[in-house]
Amino acid sequence: MTIPRELRMQGDRLYTYPIAKLKTLRTKLLFTQDKFSKETSFNSNSHALEINANFSWGDSADTSVYFKLSDEVKNQILTIEFNPIKQKAYLLRDGKNGKRQASFSLKEQLKLKIYVYSSSIEVFINDGESSFTERFYVEGSLNFNFSSDSLMKQKVKVYCLSEN
Repeated sequence: MTIPRELRMQGDRLYTYPIAKLKTLRTKLLFTQDKFSKETSFNSNSHALEINANFSWGDSADTSVYFKLSDEVKNQILTIEFNPIKQKAYLLRDGKNGKRQASFSLKEQLKLKIYVYSSSIEVFINDGESSFTERFYVEGSLNFNFSSDSLMKQKVKVYCLSEN
């Protein structure tokens, strides 16, 4: 884990979420999109980012959402599938422990908070219900892609973070 977190119990479940003070590290809004779409992509030269993404299931409650991170020449670093039918998130990447999974509750929206810092990525699902932490090693720009099999409301905001 690379960022400070708060832990809280909700019922019989432990939630982990980044501390609110991390918002003070935001230096500028890099990208924003709020529309019905099957795909949202953006590139960043910065390796210090906060990504907030909400996907409204609506009538698409059987549609998976995918998050893909690749390097500047489109070599895949990792993929996460959010499967609403199984209520599971599947993280896929090359190497040892290349496939992991986490559970999440099916709600009106899939809410993601993603932090990229240097060579790590932390993904928080539905306000800390589940999370993934991964290391990666690339130079150059990063390519981020959110997609779904059906048209759905996608709201994405990306902030550059102070690297100090």
